[in-house]
Amino acid sequence: MNRDAYIRSPTALEGVPFAGDDLGGRKDIADRLTHFLGRLRAGCVIAIDAPWGAGKTWFGQNWRGDLQSKGFRTAWLNAYEHDYAEDPFIPLAAEFAALAGPGAKTFRTRAAAVGKRLLPDTAKIVLHVALDKTLGAAGAKALKDMFKGVPEELGGLGEKIVRERLDNHANQRASVDAFQKSLRDFAGESADPIVFFVDELDRCRPDFAVRVLERLKHFFDVEGLVFVLLLNRSQLEAAIRGIYGTDTDAPGYLSKFFQLSLNLPVSRQPERAERAIESYCNAIARRYKHPEAADVLSFIQILTALALPFALTLRDIERTFVLYEMAWHQGCVQRLLLAYFIVLKIKRADLFESAVVQNTEAGHREAESMLRNLVKVWPDNKRLPQFLAYHMAGVQGFTRLDPGIAQTFELVFSSAASASEIVRIVAESVALPDIAT
Repeated sequence: MNRDAYIRSPTALEGVPFAGDDLGGRKDIADRLTHFLGRLRAGCVIAIDAPWGAGKTWFGQNWRGDLQSKGFRTAWLNAYEHDYAEDPFIPLAAEFAALAGPGAKTFRTRAAAVGKRLLPDTAKIVLHVALDKTLGAAGAKALKDMFKGVPEELGGLGEKIVRERLDNHANQRASVDAFQKSLRDFAGESADPIVFFVDELDRCRPDFAVRVLERLKHFFDVEGLVFVLLLNRSQLEAAIRGIYGTDTDAPGYLSKFFQLSLNLPVSRQPERAERAIESYCNAIARRYKHPEAADVLSFIQILTALALPFALTLRDIERTFVLYEMAWHQGCVQRLLLAYFIVLKIKRADLFESAVVQNTEAGHREAESMLRNLVKVWPDNKRLPQFLAYHMAGVQGFTRLDPGIAQTFELVFSSAASASEIVRIVAESVALPDIAT
């Protein structure tokens, strides 16, 4: 059974914000949003919506870097890395405390007071009930005796908690007011609002994701704070229905939290998009410390040509480099086939298995049909006909070889046996565990 490995996104921007061509004119979007921030002193929650792998994190990091270069104070929270926490208030407040610096003792004290009151004070009741049901009276008593200070009378404990809740309600409200005043004072130290990015919200446990939204609304909704949520809205709506029921009006629920929601666009200009994809591929190659050698550049060129026809997301592209890295260490040198096989494995795992790994006639026929359709949609793409010719030869068991195939793929297809052997070697270098990002 294949096991997925989570590839963690970089936590900081590498290089100049929006360096090179960006997908869909996203720098223009960031510039417009930055201009809009000047009107948001009253506070705001902005939702940036895009499917998984479409570049939300990349956009957020680059926009954040651009804002920092203009003097804005910013913070960043990867919500997915904190969804083990009981309550998201603490991670959120901690990022503000880090931004405020070591001198913000008052802020920390007031945040701690609110966080303490958010702890589930019914935990002791739950413990007693669970012990009684699972261990019986005798076993439960033995373990209960280990917890000093825990009252034996459940009714008395419940009554005490309710009474304390009533008595302390005013103090609790005062703690929240004091905390929000500290936030307001901190935000007011600059004419520009603080911009707080929350990423990976749609990856979190449903209850944690919903609680993040509610904490922002109830505790962090003050002047001078702008939250930017990078999310997949459809997934977040599914989480809301999972918490409150399938009949819940999830879009309406979210509208209570978002003052502005926009979709992250994808470029409709193929030439511009290809330049952006190639730039992104080069950045990924540098991150993985690939040398600027001819074989790496060739791999990037082929991958760039396949990215739009196969609708590769930015996360898909990063996955290709993970598989490329593994295949490269195994000595695979057939870059053209390697790039195509990797893309096929990521986007059409069924065809990768049937046409490449199993090398079946039916698999090649289905892949041939797929590529014919892609050629119709992308008639100017020079790579697609090459892979179409490859599968056409595969349908014939590589017994009827077009002389151009050998030159195209830089292979010695002197016979069907040699062709199958070379394909097998390349396929084995790609047939690695799935990588999830």
